[in-house]
Amino acid sequence: MSRYASAEQWARFLAPLSAAVSGNIGKSDVLARAAACADALAIFPEWLTETRRRDAMATFKFWPSVAEIGDLFAGDKRHAMEMRALAQPSNLLPKPAERGPRSMEEILHVKRVVEEFKRDMATADTATRPEVKPAHLRPDQLAAARAQLAAKRAAQ
Repeated sequence: MSRYASAEQWARFLAPLSAAVSGNIGKSDVLARAAACADALAIFPEWLTETRRRDAMATFKFWPSVAEIGDLFAGDKRHAMEMRALAQPSNLLPKPAERGPRSMEEILHVKRVVEEFKRDMATADTATRPEVKPAHLRPDQLAAARAQLAAKRAAQ
């Protein structure tokens, strides 16, 4: 199933236009033009609105060609392409810098930094850290947890 407007959707869109333009346009002509539009134009069904139909009825004096009908949707297509371009990840983030594999010095430096951080965290004074208050404990459970923590700190 195509995500673009079908011949039936185009026929519903174009039928009122046949009464608005000069010339004798029959139902078979509308169906033939609708099939041609469905085949040639990649238009989403959501774009076949009453407002767009009124624009066509006000614009065309004679029955339009498929290209002229396509021109009605040029602004919509341009907007859709701009939105698609904005949504591409390559447009959102800068490309990472090209670099080769890490040297042994870089790897050892990172390991040293991580080990220093772990040592600092292990020796950090836990008394200066803010106390975490779990939201799921009742007041009596929270008091018991505080008592356990105080006993643990006293034992250190």
